[in-house]
This record gives sequence, structure tokens and C-alpha cells, in this order.
Amino acid sequence: MNFWEKRKNLKKHREELQKKEAEIKEQWENKWKNQPEVTVNSRDVYFLGWLLENLIFLESGIAWNKKKNFFMKGILLAVFAAAYVAMFCLEYMVKSLALVNLIVLFIPPYIIHKWIGVKKYQETWSRYTGYRSRIIQEMTKYLYDIAPYNQRDTKMVFIANILKITRANTQKFQENMTEKEEKIFSGSLKGMKEEG
Repeated sequence: MNFWEKRKNLKKHREELQKKEAEIKEQWENKWKNQPEVTVNSRDVYFLGWLLENLIFLESGIAWNKKKNFFMKGILLAVFAAAYVAMFCLEYMVKSLALVNLIVLFIPPYIIHKWIGVKKYQETWSRYTGYRSRIIQEMTKYLYDIAPYNQRDTKMVFIANILKITRANTQKFQENMTEKEEKIFSGSLKGMKEEG
């Protein structure tokens, strides 16, 4: 099987998986709406709306960040290749290496700056995908009465588990932001110390 056939097969499997996940969401929603429990109230309707909107947001965020991730990587490769070719050409065309040194001085920081942006899209894409996957897993367990959803008051257990998953996602986001800020700040201070 060649590359294009493998790619076509992978795309077909991805589409089938997306159909199955859509079925799971639909079946979960029907069960949620029709499950007779003591706790059925407006809170359940509100939670249902919040969760479904959250999934729509995640799905669009996954697609956007995946697209931006690969787009930025393509730009980064093009800039790197152009800088390499420019340095190679300028070295033979210009007697003075001042221009070459100028390019060497400014291109790497630019590439590093853009790489930070690429990592942001990659991290967000990964985090959203994991978050969405954990929600679908909980929906599947709920749908098929798999523990802990094989007892009474399963809606409260489900809500609590989804909120734990959401909290973990938010904490991961906050950790990543703090880590990036520390790297940027420590890099700026290091640069200032070297200049001074």
C-alpha cells in the first residue's frame, strides 16, 4: 500500500470515527433527556446545553488550531529555507559579511519567536483533543451504564465527572501559560544580563 492509499484509508477511518462519536453524542443526549430520575430539573437542561455548546467550541477549536499549527510550521520552514539560501548566496555575492551577519543576527530570533506561536497552536490542539476525548469517553460510559454510571443518580455523577475533566483542562491551560511566561521572562532577563 503506497502513501496515498494509506492516507485515503486513514481519512476514511477518521470519518467513520467521527460518525460513531456523533452517534454516541446523539444517543447520550436522548438518554439524558429521557432518563427518569429524581433529579430531573432545569439544572439538567442547562447542563445539557452547556456541554453540547462546549463540544461545538472544542471541535471548532481543534480544527482551527490544527490548521494554524501546520500553516505556521510551513511558514517557518519556508523562512528558514529562504534565510539559508540568502546567506549562501550573499556569502558569494557580497564582499562584506556585514549583511550576512545582520541576517544571521535577526533571522534566528524571528524563527524562535514564531516557533513559540507554533507550539501554542500545537499545545492547544492537543489539549482540546484530549479534553473532548475524555468527555466522549464519559458519555460512552454513561450511555452503556458502565461504572460509575450503573447506580442511582447517574446524572449527578456524570456532572461531577465532567466538571473534574473541565477543571483538569483549565489547570493544564494555566500551567502552560505560567510556564510560557516564565520562559519568556527568564529569557528576557538573561538577554538583559548579557547586554549589561
